[in-house]
Amino acid sequence: MVSFILQLLIMGSLGVIIYLIAKTIPRIDDTPPKELVFREHWVIQKIERLDKKIKASSEKFLRRLGIILLRWENKINKKVTRLKEETAREAENIAIIEEPAIKEVVRITPQGEDAETKLSVKRTRKPRAKKTENTGGEAPPAE
Repeated sequence: MVSFILQLLIMGSLGVIIYLIAKTIPRIDDTPPKELVFREHWVIQKIERLDKKIKASSEKFLRRLGIILLRWENKINKKVTRLKEETAREAENIAIIEEPAIKEVVRITPQGEDAETKLSVKRTRKPRAKKTENTGGEAPPAE
């Protein structure tokens, strides 16, 4: 029975709190307050004018800097293409110089020692030596 009375008191006090809140809500005004008008100080006006001048001059400076950077980039690209062409030409010249020389081989034909034929042969690499099997303690054949 005591717990029932305590629950009634708690619910009653909660009802009183809700009643008081409902009564005070209409008194709160939702309209925004009138704007406060501040008199502008002369320093603020000077700072704003200075800010506008800085913005305008920095915009001009950055545009000019961008143009200068684009010109430099163009010059660098031209130099790189010129260097690529020069290295390609030098590589062709080196390849021509390093070609293997043509050697002439003279063969004597069986018809006679007077008749000689010249053959031109290109050697690209040295001939491989033949592999021989070494069995036992024998020495490899001398070449």
